[in-house]
Amino acid sequence: MVPYVPPGALDAGRTSREMGSWGTGPFDNDDARSFVNDLVELPAPEAREALEAALRTVADPDGDLGVIEVNEAIAAAAMVAGLVEDVLPEDDYAIERWADVEKPPTLDEDLRQLALTVLDRVGDPDDNEWYQVKDETDELEDALAALEPYRDALS
Repeated sequence: MVPYVPPGALDAGRTSREMGSWGTGPFDNDDARSFVNDLVELPAPEAREALEAALRTVADPDGDLGVIEVNEAIAAAAMVAGLVEDVLPEDDYAIERWADVEKPPTLDEDLRQLALTVLDRVGDPDDNEWYQVKDETDELEDALAALEPYRDALS
């Protein structure tokens, strides 16, 4: 069996300036899209592990939060919210990818709470490169507002 490698783990050393971003939504960047593409290829138990691993990198950080980790954790939180309630926009990339999955992971209270913690943590500027980049590019307010439907679904 191949050991599980958390999304983004192979991106060590990649900087936030190298990421592709075209909007402020949770799936409007290369990191989130790559995470979702990898996620939907996994069997349900492993998909749940991948969601939890991505969420924990932001909910229980060992240090500063990098852009890649936050982008993946936001995508994971939004995907979890999609398991709770139909909050993923119909024309959204992620809903199309979830539709490809025969059996998505089972939602439990721990995963839901972890996703909510992530959405709260990304709005904290302390040791948060994602927050700094969004603030510097005048996208912070829109990016945080784009998370509200997902936060509402998880609450």
